[in-house]
Amino acid sequence: MIDVINPGRVIHFDDVPEQETAVRAAAFKIYTCVDTALHVTAGPTAPYQPLSSDPVPVPHPTVEPYAEARFWFEFTPAAGTAGIAVPSGTVTIECAGQSFDFTLTANVIAPPTVAVALALDQSGSMNDNAGFTGAKRFQVLKEAALRFVELIRFNSGVGFIRFDQAAHATNDPTYPGFPITKIVNDSNRFAARTAVSNYAVNPAGSTSVGNGVQLAHNLVSDSAIVAGYDKQAIIVFTDGLENTAQFIADVMGGIHEPTYAIGLGAAEQVDTAALTRLTQGTGGKLLLTDLLSSSIDDYFLTTKYFQQILAGVSNASLVVDPSGFIGPGTTIRIPFILNETDIECTVILNVDLPAVDMVVETPAGDLITPANSGALGVAFAVGTNMSYYRFTLPVALGGGAGARSGRWNAVLTVNDKIFREASREFSNNPAVLSRTQAHGARYSLNVQSYSNLRMSARLDQTSFEPGATMTLRVGLTEYGQPVDHRASVSAELRRPDGTTTTLSLVEVEAGTFEASLIATMSGVYHFRALASGGTMRGLAFTREQTLTGAVFQGGDQPLRTSTTDPRGGGLIDGKNCCTRLTWLLWVVAILLLIIILILLFRR
Repeated sequence: MIDVINPGRVIHFDDVPEQETAVRAAAFKIYTCVDTALHVTAGPTAPYQPLSSDPVPVPHPTVEPYAEARFWFEFTPAAGTAGIAVPSGTVTIECAGQSFDFTLTANVIAPPTVAVALALDQSGSMNDNAGFTGAKRFQVLKEAALRFVELIRFNSGVGFIRFDQAAHATNDPTYPGFPITKIVNDSNRFAARTAVSNYAVNPAGSTSVGNGVQLAHNLVSDSAIVAGYDKQAIIVFTDGLENTAQFIADVMGGIHEPTYAIGLGAAEQVDTAALTRLTQGTGGKLLLTDLLSSSIDDYFLTTKYFQQILAGVSNASLVVDPSGFIGPGTTIRIPFILNETDIECTVILNVDLPAVDMVVETPAGDLITPANSGALGVAFAVGTNMSYYRFTLPVALGGGAGARSGRWNAVLTVNDKIFREASREFSNNPAVLSRTQAHGARYSLNVQSYSNLRMSARLDQTSFEPGATMTLRVGLTEYGQPVDHRASVSAELRRPDGTTTTLSLVEVEAGTFEASLIATMSGVYHFRALASGGTMRGLAFTREQTLTGAVFQGGDQPLRTSTTDPRGGGLIDGKNCCTRLTWLLWVVAILLLIIILILLFRR
């Protein structure tokens, strides 16, 4: 006996975004005592295609009274077909001498768009040194935020507000922000870029992260502003402890959009516990920089975080994310793998000197360059110490099938003339000049793929105190189905003291991998999760993602609220040394000085 699981023998492909591949199955319960198979005898008719290899073997059941079997089909709508009626298809499947007719139906929607509000800290401590030579904190943020608005896809929206002891609305004449604006052309992008360039001209004041989060929420929840966007998200950047109401705990209950936060500083220098609860409670993440050094990874770290978050809110995945030096006369080839699941790829080059050129090499050895990109339908753009290529797959190179699956390369070279000119800027900084002359320019390559093969990762911890258990959990899906025993996942871990190790994650269920550790020392733990494996068709893939966790003494204290601290903190910037404790010490010192003077006077 054979039962069909699909109601009405219909295979539905509902709400499939343009250019994404959706996979659905004809499902059966087969009651048999012998091995059998599923075999397509007619169809499927276009635009539907079989995904499973024909025939699909069905071993006889050993425990259950029936074997459950599926024959998979795929549907990939072309660009520009959203809202256009899709013809129905038919397919006939045979099993154990019986034939079953199915109808295939589909509808197409536009690619999802997102409206993102950036909430940027402009309090006084943003004028402090960022931890490496010559860079202020607000300068680090500004460059990373500029790259964000230069990279965000057309038809998505971006806006930002600023906060210090208060949050400043986008129409504030003193601290103007930028309303949510759909990036539909280069002039929109330029306006957003100009607005970010004017950020934090003179950082000052104390800190209310809660006010910043609330105003960002107001921006992306205003139906008149975000009408037409499929998703909304908030990104908060702050460099320290909030000391003025409203606090994060005051507002987090009303924040529903996925919220991401970047904390510039050590675990105890930012509101780690509050930001973690805010972000995880909304489906976002907190990424901590820790104390920044002069290493290449730390130099680009804030940019990497922004670009990873942008990938996340755009449903893209990171393929590779390496950093290094490149000197004059050197060519560096950085490989990355794309396959049949990938829809669109963005290859991003970040540099410290605008003297590095990049071309992209296809698996067949053909080159995508700034000169030929337009003719190939490839977008090439230059931004703030950044350039990138963005292209849908396949690319019209290498014959009729085009370039798609295989090993690609980002090929980097140095423009010697620009390098010499840029190096002259460091004539008054011997340390930087020496490093540049010895090693060359610093670069960070970030390859993102909008793909049917997706990686999700999260880090949970039982406490914010030393001794907490941290659990890293990674999920891999292909066409919405778990990547079942076709991949391996590891994580490069950097502990607070700088020592490193590699964790092997165990596949605890189909496509889900886990590893746990005890966080014994205070500080920030950096995890770089790395996945590799094979697609359903046996082609290679890689994915990666960075996560951070932190523990510190006092980490589990109740979150600060306006109720527990009705004064809303002091008038100082709590991220600097002038905390309320420091003020108290000054008061005590002054009182002691007065007592000493009185005693001396009486003598």
